[in-house]
Amino acid sequence: MFFTLGSIFVLVISFFLLLLGSFVFYKDSKEHTNQSFFFLTISILIWTLSRYFEDNISNVPLSYIFMLLDFASGAFFAFSILLFCLDIVKNRFTKNVFFRTAFFILPACLSILIFWTPLIIDGYTLDEANVINPIYGSLELLYDVIVLLVPLLGVGFIIFGLRKTKPEERGPYLYSLLGIFLSVAIILGTNVLFVDYIATSSHYQIYSLLGTFSPLLIILFPGYAILRYRLFNTKVFAAETFSFIILSITFVQIFVSDNFPQIIVRSLTFFAMFFMLGLFVKSVGREVKRKEELQVLSDKLAVANERLQQLDLEKSEFISIASHQLRTPLTAIKGYISLVLEGSYGEVPASIQDIMNKVYTVNDRLTHLVEDLLNVSRIEAGRIQYNFEPTHLEGLVGELVDMFTLTAKNKGLSLSLKLPAKPLPELLIDPNKIKEVVSNLIDNSLKYTKEGGTTVSVEAVKKTARIIISDTGIGIKPENITRLFEKFTRTKETTKMVASGTGLGLYVGKNFVEAHGGKIWAESDGVDKGSRFIIELPFVNSKIKAGTSDQPTRAVTLS
Repeated sequence: MFFTLGSIFVLVISFFLLLLGSFVFYKDSKEHTNQSFFFLTISILIWTLSRYFEDNISNVPLSYIFMLLDFASGAFFAFSILLFCLDIVKNRFTKNVFFRTAFFILPACLSILIFWTPLIIDGYTLDEANVINPIYGSLELLYDVIVLLVPLLGVGFIIFGLRKTKPEERGPYLYSLLGIFLSVAIILGTNVLFVDYIATSSHYQIYSLLGTFSPLLIILFPGYAILRYRLFNTKVFAAETFSFIILSITFVQIFVSDNFPQIIVRSLTFFAMFFMLGLFVKSVGREVKRKEELQVLSDKLAVANERLQQLDLEKSEFISIASHQLRTPLTAIKGYISLVLEGSYGEVPASIQDIMNKVYTVNDRLTHLVEDLLNVSRIEAGRIQYNFEPTHLEGLVGELVDMFTLTAKNKGLSLSLKLPAKPLPELLIDPNKIKEVVSNLIDNSLKYTKEGGTTVSVEAVKKTARIIISDTGIGIKPENITRLFEKFTRTKETTKMVASGTGLGLYVGKNFVEAHGGKIWAESDGVDKGSRFIIELPFVNSKIKAGTSDQPTRAVTLS
């Protein structure tokens, strides 16, 4: 093998450090905590590599350079810990660019003193094992104090921040504190407290590596906290973990190669895997991001829909209250006009009688409008009452046809009734509600027919009774048929022919029929080819019982 096990271990750890720091930084490069974490990772990476090669390179001048780099990176290491701790507790000063820049300038100044002056390191000596030892300068003690106190200051900020946070928000603080504490404890133990014991121990290499790589704990614990509390996503993290394992394996394979061609092949394999796994992780991230965006949009729509439903209920309540207030005076006006027309207050001149008839007609139309609005508000609030009783459908429809015969005659239209040869059985229905539906359909049929007439049929179809109102009127366009039974819907053709109307009658009628377990629909062969409105009611409906019922109509959905 081209490399020793120790060097392979160092390279794998270095690769892991670089990948972890880059991963956190890539997740959100604008987040200050991620920036300082990356700074901390690079500092620790340089420090651990310097310490290892300082002790394991036989070339003395090169080993001395690594020793200087060890001290210089130690300064960056200390200040990066402080900056990271300040970002963890979200200290307000870290938002200032000049303040953050100081954490690079101060250790850079110490590095200049280390490399270019004898104030901190004034050369080196060689021991019997040909290992270099530093000769300290006059400012070495100041360097030690700075490198020791700066991280402790960061720990103090975390402890202070820990006291001010809620229990559920202490995770990142505790993980960071634990990582720093364990790392410092190992460094002090291997480099200060037990240095004499370690120097004479047969396990010197193990203790040395333990002290060298103990700063990894500062990376691992806070890194986990960042992933868990800020950036963690199961699918993305699983994909990244899988990719990291594959890359680690292919990376290690390079350094256990037996010959140079093997190194080339395995290096190319590593870079190919790096490229492909990068695309894989990126695609998983895009998919997760799209799902998160859709979820956010769905939540917003749910809130908006809930608000719309609330507004719709408030609107229905307002209409109900307003309609109740309008119906009472309208009923009184209708009564007084009827008395005037009947001559209860004396004979009415012909000129005034014509005006009073018009007033009566307009008042009647307004009364029907108020009644429609009341029905709509009751339907949407589920407060419609039904009085179900056995009813002969032929008699009910016959009464309505008789009632509209004069209206048809005055318009020069025909109005005919077709009943089945065999009488239908009694249906359990609310006769007033069905009368209202059929009456509205006959009235519309006559209203929107210029010539010809209307035919009202009653027939039995399997287990249902059908009421069919067909006419020779203006007809319906195919695209309008599906919209006829929606609230406030009127076609252009009907609006042109009759200006008045609210588009509520069919909506109310559909709800009344469906409350009986029936169906209502429209058919037409096209414009000016007439139309057919069919009501279908079951002979037997197990859900309906005789008597008054507060049975709600079908659920109304917002369009």
